Amino acid sequence: MFKRSFLVSLAVLFVMAQAHASADGERPAPPPPAAPTTVLYASTGVGSVLDTPGGAAPAGTVSIRLALPLARLFALELMGTTGYAIGRGTPDDFWARLALGLRVEDGLRAIRPYASFRLVHLHFAPASIWEDHPGASIAGSSIEGLQHRSGMATAIGLSWAIPRTSMRAMAELEGSWVPIGNGPQWFATTELGLGYVF
Repeated sequence: MFKRSFLVSLAVLFVMAQAHASADGERPAPPPPAAPTTVLYASTGVGSVLDTPGGAAPAGTVSIRLALPLARLFALELMGTTGYAIGRGTPDDFWARLALGLRVEDGLRAIRPYASFRLVHLHFAPASIWEDHPGASIAGSSIEGLQHRSGMATAIGLSWAIPRTSMRAMAELEGSWVPIGNGPQWFATTELGLGYVF
């Protein structure tokens, strides 16, 4: 009697083990990690042109940037910015800037601290020149006094996913050094923005 019960118990355990193994085999494999995504950001902020002849001048900026993933931790940045600085005893200044950057962030996280290094080129002039000669200034003509300025910028920031949307929010602090060309060399800005995830 004991032998029969023992054999029945072994059989039941064997069947249960087989059923459990079969169930595990039917479970779908976990999905692979999502690939980093392209994000188009629009942002605006405030800052300062730090070394104008009249001292640090308050400024406002508007930017559009495209972050194109190269790998999980790296993205290529294409960026356009306009800025307006209120002169202190000097004319107000306006500039348009293009930047090419390398962005370091974890492209698979919902909350992403990041850092960027950017090469920048500015069309920089008093606001009156842009007002009087908008076409020539946009085209980059220096005949009326527009200056071509070049340099570099570094930035740190944070972006985060907005739940149940295809949007991301961002906050960034950037410092620029623009030594090539005449005029102010040091710029600082803080921007907030929203991005659309493609």
